[in-house]
Amino acid sequence: MIGRLLSVCLLVWLLPAPAMAQDAAEVSADEWAAYMSSFVGSDGRVIDDANGDISHSEGQGYGLLLAWLAGNRG
Repeated sequence: MIGRLLSVCLLVWLLPAPAMAQDAAEVSADEWAAYMSSFVGSDGRVIDDANGDISHSEGQGYGLLLAWLAGNRG
């Protein structure tokens, strides 16, 4: 009996939840320009100004994501 109950609970838990539609994420041109002027160097490198102006792979990835959301494909 307990095995059957656990199986049913597991099955219900593993069933996918209904997908909910979400609005597409966007970054406005003004927001992108502000980010670029604050954190992107002239060479395109995303700069961590809180840690001696170094770059991190995480920062580069975040910058690429923001560029994509802002529609900047160049």
